[in-house]
Amino acid sequence: MIGGVFSPTVTAMSDDGVDLAATARHMRRLVDSGVHGLCPGGSGGEFVGLTFEERQQIIALGIQASNGRIPVYAGTGCYSTRDTIKLSKWAAAEGADGFMVLVPWLMQPLEQDVADHFRRLREAVDKPIMIYHPETTGVRLSLDTMARLIEEGVFAAAKISQRDPSLARDLKRAVGDKAAIFIGHDTSAFEALCAGVDGWISGSPIVFPSLTARIFNLIRAGRLEEARQLWLPLTDFVRLEFGPFPPELPSAHIIAVVKAALIILGDEVGDPLAPIQPLRGAGLDYLRRIVEPLGRLENTYAPQQAK
Repeated sequence: MIGGVFSPTVTAMSDDGVDLAATARHMRRLVDSGVHGLCPGGSGGEFVGLTFEERQQIIALGIQASNGRIPVYAGTGCYSTRDTIKLSKWAAAEGADGFMVLVPWLMQPLEQDVADHFRRLREAVDKPIMIYHPETTGVRLSLDTMARLIEEGVFAAAKISQRDPSLARDLKRAVGDKAAIFIGHDTSAFEALCAGVDGWISGSPIVFPSLTARIFNLIRAGRLEEARQLWLPLTDFVRLEFGPFPPELPSAHIIAVVKAALIILGDEVGDPLAPIQPLRGAGLDYLRRIVEPLGRLENTYAPQQAK
C-alpha cells in the first residue's frame, strides 16, 4: 500500500504558454527531494486552464522525472466520464503507476452518479485509482459511499482535501489497510497524520518537499515532539496558503502563494494562469520573510542531490 508525502507539481508558465523545460526541472527537483510519490497534473498544476494535450505533456514529464524511482499518480480527472477514461488510459500507457481523479465538478452530479462515474473508470483501467475529494468542488461523497467503493475495489486510495481532518481520519478508521488515505489540506495535515492517515498531498509538499517528508517520517516513527517543532514554523506558510490571513495583508490565492514561494527559492515557474494574479507588494514581501528561513530548514533535510 502506498503512503508518505506525495508532492503535487505546478505547471511552469512563460509568456509563450506552458514552459515544458522549466516544468521538467521543477519535477526533477521534487523527485530528488525525498518525497515518497509524485502527482503531476492536479489542481496545483492548474489543469483546469490547460488543453487536453497540455495535460498529457505535464503527466508525461512527471513520469519521465520519476523514471521509476517513486510512484507517479497522474491527475486524470475530467468532468466527463468519457474524457476521464480517455486520459487515464493514455497515462497508463505512458507508465503512470496510478491515477489521482478529481470528483466531477461544477454540475454537481448526484452521489450515485459520481459513484458510477468511478465504477466505469475502474472497469476501463487496471491501475489503482485515488479519488481526489476537495471541499471546493460542490460535490460531496459520504464516508459510507467512499468506504463502499473501497470495499468494491474501485478505489485503492483517497485524497481528502478538507480543513477539518475528521473525514480523512474516520475514513481511515473505517477501511483500515484496504486503501491508503491521504490528507490533502495543509491546515489539517499534522492532526490527520497523528490520527493515522497514510500520507499527505497538498501545497506545502510542492514548496518544501524535504521538510514535509521529514515531518511525516518523524510522526510515523512516533517522534511527535520533533515533528511538532518542524510543523510549527511551517504553519506561517500554511496560513498564507489557506488563511486566516494576517490582518494587515489582503487575501491571496494558494496558487499565487505557492508559485511565488517557489520563485523565491530559485525555482522559476512563472506566474499563475490568469485570472489568478501573481503575488505582489506587501503580500510578496511578507511571504519572502516567511519562506527564506523555511528554505534554509528545507535545505537541512534535503538529500544531497536535491541541494
